[in-house]
Amino acid sequence: MEIVAPITTASRQALAALHPEPLRAAEIASSSDPRYRRFVTAHPQAVVFHYPEWLQVLEREYRGRSLILASEDGSGELAGVLPLFYTRGMPAGLAAFGGPMGGRRLSSLPRTPVAGPLALHSSATAVLLQAAVDRASSEPGTRLEIKTVHPLQSASPLTVWPWRVFYTLELPPRPAEIRFGNSNKHSQIKRGVDKAIRQGLRPAPAESEADLAAWYAVYARTMQRNQVMMRSWRLFKAIWDVLRPRDLMRLWLAKRNGKVVAGVLVVGAREGAGTAFFAFGGWIEEPEYAHANDLLHWEAIHEACRLGYRSYDFGEVPEGDAGLAQFKGKWNTRASRLERYYFPQPPLPVAAEPSRPGFRGLAKAAWERMPNLAARRLSDWLYGYL
Repeated sequence: MEIVAPITTASRQALAALHPEPLRAAEIASSSDPRYRRFVTAHPQAVVFHYPEWLQVLEREYRGRSLILASEDGSGELAGVLPLFYTRGMPAGLAAFGGPMGGRRLSSLPRTPVAGPLALHSSATAVLLQAAVDRASSEPGTRLEIKTVHPLQSASPLTVWPWRVFYTLELPPRPAEIRFGNSNKHSQIKRGVDKAIRQGLRPAPAESEADLAAWYAVYARTMQRNQVMMRSWRLFKAIWDVLRPRDLMRLWLAKRNGKVVAGVLVVGAREGAGTAFFAFGGWIEEPEYAHANDLLHWEAIHEACRLGYRSYDFGEVPEGDAGLAQFKGKWNTRASRLERYYFPQPPLPVAAEPSRPGFRGLAKAAWERMPNLAARRLSDWLYGYL
């Protein structure tokens, strides 16, 4: 049997490979099940989006319903888990607005970059995926969606579609060893960081909910300026309330004379895959703040290295956004293409969908002129279905 992600002792790994026990699919009552936390925190491919806390954040964002499937052996030990979350789908007549994302989904996970199954071996993965397909099949109009960094080797009968390219920086053991490409590229970034400091920008982690609120206002204006829907204040309040006490998030702010001019929100768990994810950013677009993002990512990357993270994920880039790809590529990152898995097959290749989900049909000029509060409310309403 192929071992995909062994996480227990060496003796149990060998036993599972040579004498696999029959596995059954089960539904875990909630993410509070201690078996789920133990399994996720010990798994080398787990990321923060698998953690119970992230499921709590999603539940608080739109009061959705989560579902955790498990593959169990005869003694009730977990051999794999698959966190899933239901979305409502757009109201009748509007489902086409969101393309494949517009219908009702059972997703791992919605409004989340990656998650997917975690298992000890391929047989456990197959049990999880079949249980998820069976669940979606039993609910007419529901499409199963799996987002994962690692290709699924037991994907049948799911259909795989290429998704966006994401950019990852591998971190060395010590911050002093961090290099962003060759000496010229590294020096160029360092000059931008030094310039930001000379211009009076000071980086520091957010310390209060007031800091979070000040940055959210900047973030919301940034999203509107870039013609992207913004996430709700509820999401960020939940991240602050749920992830911060467990040291699973950091909001790095650049301030000038006490004013928040930029922010980078990073989430991550040091166990498992040890990846810190740049999740959200927002900045005031003024010449004197031009290098604020360089400064903040510099600080966030070096802190992630100090804390023992093994990689820093800059996130996805929509097709055709050359400027964003250039910014994320300049940090000596590795570009990889994500894949998404669906059942039943979507009507169109996902890669052919608009690069800004939910934005189709909104005229660019109208969006840019809309009062920011109205843009927030419209985005919140749309995200509540996606």
